[in-house]
Amino acid sequence: MTRLAAEHKALKDNNSWLGRGKREKQMKELASEYKGIKRDFNATKKRDLTMDAKKNIEHTAPQAHATHEQARETLNYHASFRYGATEAQAGRQYTGEITAVTRLGVMQKTPTGRNVYHDLDRFEELPNVGDKVRVTYNKDNKAELVTVDRAELTRQTQQAELERQQSQGIKIDR
Repeated sequence: MTRLAAEHKALKDNNSWLGRGKREKQMKELASEYKGIKRDFNATKKRDLTMDAKKNIEHTAPQAHATHEQARETLNYHASFRYGATEAQAGRQYTGEITAVTRLGVMQKTPTGRNVYHDLDRFEELPNVGDKVRVTYNKDNKAELVTVDRAELTRQTQQAELERQQSQGIKIDR
């Protein structure tokens, strides 16, 4: 900052009419460099204040800090559990194998390979991991479980694969 102030003072004190456009250009460059440094300084200062506040809360109210950190970790885990999965919708049905049942929800893999996320509170009774079921949602958004036999699930998987191949223009030899 002192270098910028010294260069600015030198340019301001130089009043010769020779090189006036060059001097104005140099002053504009100094001003933009100053603004960039000031912006970085303010961001660092703000981050330092945030860290100081966090340390203060951690020191003065460790229980509140621990509760906050635990809640943040739970939210991150919940978001990662649901990441990439389709959320189940009312009026639809989903057939496939149950791959996970946790306190966060139920994950089901359909014959097309898609993961579907189901909320726990929509089930009357929870399925078990490994069950091959059809989950049907009524208009009230409540889930009904129907056990699917292996032959039907295999047929649906083959049908989904056939449709995928046909959509890509792949010929099938029979």
